[in-house]
Amino acid sequence: MKKLIVLLIVSTSIFTSCDSLKPGAGKISEGKIAYNIDFEGSEMGMLEKQLLQMAKLTISFKDAMMKTEFDMGMMATTVVVDGNAKSGLMLISAMGNKTAAKMSAGDLQKQEQAKGNYTVEYSDETKEIAGYTCKKATLKMENGANLTLYYSEDIQPAKMNTEFTYSEIKGFPLEMQIDMNGMKFNMVASKVDGTPLPADYFSMAIPEGYTETDMAGFGGAMGGGAN
Repeated sequence: MKKLIVLLIVSTSIFTSCDSLKPGAGKISEGKIAYNIDFEGSEMGMLEKQLLQMAKLTISFKDAMMKTEFDMGMMATTVVVDGNAKSGLMLISAMGNKTAAKMSAGDLQKQEQAKGNYTVEYSDETKEIAGYTCKKATLKMENGANLTLYYSEDIQPAKMNTEFTYSEIKGFPLEMQIDMNGMKFNMVASKVDGTPLPADYFSMAIPEGYTETDMAGFGGAMGGGAN
């Protein structure tokens, strides 16, 4: 179970009133994208597989704000990042334990550095996803892992502040195929919603009921219920 909590953290470190933009309705710079998740992995236990089968990933963005939510029912993580202030907030809820940590510019820099070095190979291949035409790019990581992205140039957040976005890719990924440590994940957008969200949707306030720690303390905070 500890491995699953680590995966949860890594994967997420991972909108006024107007008519909603329907898929393919034009370029958007703010909104919300919901993803379906499929996976393969022989090293996972039955509980881990069941939780991942229920997993939902949502990425929201407005101006320089980015919010990533990864919900697996019993466990959920939310990361909010302010790209201008270079600060963030991580919330983890796991089996009744609720923990929060403020993220400094140094924490965000460490997450970016954790991606390591990589090369990008572009392809002429395209794919239609959630109404958007997407281009293909393959990232070859220095640790031997491969990440295949299908990205839309019609979706352009002001800042790319997620585990799944890379400055070299000039668009937002609507499909992400990750081959990591014997586990293969495929995340495909099921809905793109360009309805603007209010600024407080990206609040950095720690919700009631959460215990505050720091990023280094997340491992210890979760260790008691992770065996």
